[in-house]
Formats: sequence, C-alpha cells, structure tokens
Amino acid sequence: MQSLFRKKVACTGKVAEALDQLFSAYDLQEHVDIHVRRAAVLRALPPYLHEDESKFLKLWDPVQSDELDLDDMPVGLVLICPNSTDAAFFCPDRTAVVIEGIEV
Repeated sequence: MQSLFRKKVACTGKVAEALDQLFSAYDLQEHVDIHVRRAAVLRALPPYLHEDESKFLKLWDPVQSDELDLDDMPVGLVLICPNSTDAAFFCPDRTAVVIEGIEV
C-alpha cells in the first residue's frame, strides 16, 4: 500500500500533495516500526480515496465514552485507543472497519 501511495505522490494534483505531506513527515521518523508504518498507511487512505478524513477516520476512547456514533460513517476506520493521546492515534490497540454504520 505504501508503495502504491508513493507512486501517486510522484503525480500532480491535490491528492499527490496531501500524500506528499504525509510521507514527508513519515520519512523524518528516526525509528520506524510496523505500528508507525501501519499508521502512515491508514492516514494515507482518506486522501487517496478522495474522502474527508474527519468522516473516514475516527479515534475512539472506550474509557471516556461507552458508545461510538457510527451513523454518519458510510465507510471508514475506527482506531480504538483506551486513554487516548496524540501518540495513541499512531499506535491504536485495535482498528475496526465500518461499512454503512456497522462495525465489520
């Protein structure tokens, strides 16, 4: 997936610019493990698919909220992070796929 996204960066356009910014930040990482790589790919999906990131990718902390509202999410990903922080967004405990408001 990362190779596919990087090929898109070589093109021009709005999507290429968004992916270029994302992977520029990724390339600056000194220590890149599988979790950081996975987070970069997940963060690259919305621009690549021409989706609004706020409706495609959600962060949920089950400690703070008992239920997650998925009604406004036709297709997307939920990163489940207990005790969420900015770092948790890049290293979630679990990732769920949502289709038509239902976790699959």
